Amino acid sequence: MKKPTGTSGFMRISPKDISFKKTIFPDSKEEIEVFIMERFVENTNNQDAPFKFISFVQNEQNDFDFSVETIFGKNDIDLMEIAILDKNGYSLVNNQCNDIEFSRSILKKIKSKSVKYGNKKLPLSLLLYATDFKFNLSELVIQHLQYLLNKEGHCFKMIFFFSLLDNKNGYSRLLFPSDINEFDENRYRNNITINLS
Repeated sequence: MKKPTGTSGFMRISPKDISFKKTIFPDSKEEIEVFIMERFVENTNNQDAPFKFISFVQNEQNDFDFSVETIFGKNDIDLMEIAILDKNGYSLVNNQCNDIEFSRSILKKIKSKSVKYGNKKLPLSLLLYATDFKFNLSELVIQHLQYLLNKEGHCFKMIFFFSLLDNKNGYSRLLFPSDINEFDENRYRNNITINLS
């Protein structure tokens, strides 16, 4: 069954024109997860990350999405799409959001997953991703999430965010653990980010 996705890609501006190159996602949830995981692993391994992935295997449904092997050993990774939708899906979602409210809504979904999983024998990590440019994380949202995830309890050993730039390239950020232990929510309470693609 085809899984709905949003609009992601990049805008190219040249002296002659402006064009948008849309990211083409596979159809099914499982295929999308492999698509994201392949690019996350490749791009993370090419970044100056504190660890490298050796291999990954997609698990059966009703289990964690992937089992991975890193230079530090085995780990399970579950994926979570960042999508704050209403009954109309992606089509009517506004491309601007209040950063504090947005990060708190993501935290709520992370904590819900954490309660569902509890403790497991193998370390468990979480990979957040977006299939719609409207849900890419601003630097402020990333820092706020890093602060919240350090402060709030959850079951995850590590939490990453991966953002696609095109069909092949992207960047990953480590949200947890981090060294962000202070964040002034009142200062940024009315901060709005407008995501353009």
